[in-house]
Amino acid sequence: CSYHGWRFDGTGACTRIPQALDPAAEAAACRSRRACATAYPVRLEAGMLWVWPDDSPDAAATAAAAPLLMTSRLRQRGAEYDKHVGTRLATAGTAPREPRAGPPPTPASATTTAGNAPTTTAASQVQQAPKPIDWFVREMPMSYEVLIENLLDPAHLPFSHHGQTPALKRSAGKAMPMRPRKTPTAPSNAVPAAAASADAPATTVASSNQDGSHSQASIPYHWSRPTGPDVEMDFAGNISPNATISWTAPHLVTYSYRMGQTEMLIELLAVPVAPGRSRFLSPNTVPMPGSKPPPLPPLHLLGLQRAAFLLMMKLDPVVTHHRALNQVLDGDTVFLCSQDELLRGMQAEADAEAAAGSSSSAGTSGAGSSSGSSSDATTTGGGDSDSGAGKWSRLYFLPTQADRAVLAARRWLEERAGGGPFSRRQQREQKAAGARPLGGEGMGLPPTSQQRQQMPPVVLTPLSSPEVRARLLSRYEQHTRHCP
Repeated sequence: CSYHGWRFDGTGACTRIPQALDPAAEAAACRSRRACATAYPVRLEAGMLWVWPDDSPDAAATAAAAPLLMTSRLRQRGAEYDKHVGTRLATAGTAPREPRAGPPPTPASATTTAGNAPTTTAASQVQQAPKPIDWFVREMPMSYEVLIENLLDPAHLPFSHHGQTPALKRSAGKAMPMRPRKTPTAPSNAVPAAAASADAPATTVASSNQDGSHSQASIPYHWSRPTGPDVEMDFAGNISPNATISWTAPHLVTYSYRMGQTEMLIELLAVPVAPGRSRFLSPNTVPMPGSKPPPLPPLHLLGLQRAAFLLMMKLDPVVTHHRALNQVLDGDTVFLCSQDELLRGMQAEADAEAAAGSSSSAGTSGAGSSSGSSSDATTTGGGDSDSGAGKWSRLYFLPTQADRAVLAARRWLEERAGGGPFSRRQQREQKAAGARPLGGEGMGLPPTSQQRQQMPPVVLTPLSSPEVRARLLSRYEQHTRHCP
């Protein structure tokens, strides 16, 4: 605890109270059931600490049985580094607790063993430490559902991100045929999976099943489980005409681009934080095993901007990776924040109107309206047309094959998650608020339709206010303070 210096172990039990008068009083206070902290199950994988936000008695067992949804390629990349970090943590865990008084701290060049004897670490051993995965993290001022849509929509790339790569130009915007993938990716894009083992080689991947066991079957690199993603589509995109997009609900989106002997896997993760807020994560992209880098055009055709980018990627790949991703997300953030507020406002209005309608029609037959809702849901692709969960299906017009992945994800959210992670909570807040306005900063619910009629017309602030745009695109607030 940074306020009084109390210390706790991984179970939440108190192990240190500096203010205690003597060791006996400290031990007695630490044994008290009131001297504890809330502990959540965690798992270290791919260089990231994953938290299971449940502190119930069976949370640890439930978390251990739950599969961690990441690509088999990312699990393979992180295995060696995770083992290295786990060894360091285990070594630190065997060291004695900080004494009340004792010898000076061990120098940074030495490690402490269980016998409290410093052991010098050779410089060569330090240099051989596995290279960590470069994770990019950014807070997004939009709902999780809208972020998922954005990540599953390759058709917007040449327009919203015009000029960021040679392949992304408005003039290159075209039809993007997208069809469900019927066969797994080619064997060259598969990795052998083996039973989980602490001493398994780094090239071995243990893929988690739904029951927490591990599969021994080979699976494609972009899969996270032997059963495959929830949505998987082949499409002809701007970056490559031979591409695959997949979504493993609820958070993993992958793009596989194949260009001759070159293969590239992009992994994107979306995590809900609160209504109107989500978090985007992505590990750095590395060459696939056996894949050759694409040939560079002649220098005079490369262009100064592209040449400078490739040079910076060589000199400082971490900074260049983060700068490039921030530029991509900047191109979408303001627009999507505005769209999210508009959509959530309309969903809230639909909830309020549905509640008012159900109250006024209590005791009457609803056969006619039920028939109409069923027909509307059939034509629009999901949900009760009068509910907040299904309101998007009446607002969106998705007439092309390029919309198939977005539509499939929206249907999944409606069928499995009530429309989104905070949909029920928003409906409860709307009902409890009654006539009180709930707008502000994209965090609450917009006013009801009756309140809107009493308000003067307004333009959505994210598009009209330079101050709000600057806040939404603040590099420190959105990226730096969240990124490891």
